[in-house]
Amino acid sequence: MKMLPMSQKDMETEGKKVLMILALSVLYGGITNWFIIPYHLYSGGILGLSQLIRSVITEVTGVQPPFDYAGLLYYLINIPVMLIVRRMMGRRYFVKTAICLTAQSLSMALIPIPSAPLIDDALAACLLGGILRGITIGLSMRFGANDGGMDLVGIILINKGKKLTVGQLGLFVNALLYIVLALRYDLTTVAYSMISAAMMSYALDRFYSQGINVELHIITKKDPSRLEQAITGSLRRSATTWQGTGIYAGDPVHVLYVVLNKYEVTALRRLVRTLDPKAFIIENAGVKVMGHFEKHLS
Repeated sequence: MKMLPMSQKDMETEGKKVLMILALSVLYGGITNWFIIPYHLYSGGILGLSQLIRSVITEVTGVQPPFDYAGLLYYLINIPVMLIVRRMMGRRYFVKTAICLTAQSLSMALIPIPSAPLIDDALAACLLGGILRGITIGLSMRFGANDGGMDLVGIILINKGKKLTVGQLGLFVNALLYIVLALRYDLTTVAYSMISAAMMSYALDRFYSQGINVELHIITKKDPSRLEQAITGSLRRSATTWQGTGIYAGDPVHVLYVVLNKYEVTALRRLVRTLDPKAFIIENAGVKVMGHFEKHLS
């Protein structure tokens, strides 16, 4: 299905969103350099692993560059992941994610790190840094971007039908990270890093729920049996179907109603495009679900 051309108003709206994503991503890099790096704290997830790799390289080589290149390592790690999920993501979502990831990485490398901590109290700094970083990422996600890392891995997991969830993988990565930090450094660094990461997750959840559910109506003129099998087989979801009539042409149509996790939407779009490129899809994000509903990526 070809994407309809955007109106002038839509283009202006998307342009404003991109500018906001760019500004928030640069601010994220600044907050990291001002409130996290001066205290030698480590983020969670893939960025935390990038920071750990940077520290190990510096210790082994004895070379200390005039900038923190952990963000660049994070960017390099995300490049193959981005290439893998490119076809699973919508074009706008992919472009915004690339802008967000690039701006974050460059800002962390280019924004000067204070020679002395801005706040004397390390606990206050890690709390403030965690909250502010969570807010900037949450707002960026509201504008349709993704900061890379575990969210992109989640898209791959759900498209491959893996039983391992993003939450489980994140716990494993963070556990490995903090165990290594505890062995190489000290428990104070680990404790403050965990507190900062926890506050970041808390703030992020307040501004952008990671458990967003999306309802989709799929309207097709073809026999929906193959699509139904794909939904129950590949996505391990169910659907409600009914018959309808297109008023304009008077043709009979099949309507499928599905509720998914936000990670699964790209996979379903791909299935629909493969099985029926002319199908009509209506999406509504942020719906609340009561009753039995499996949170595959929780």
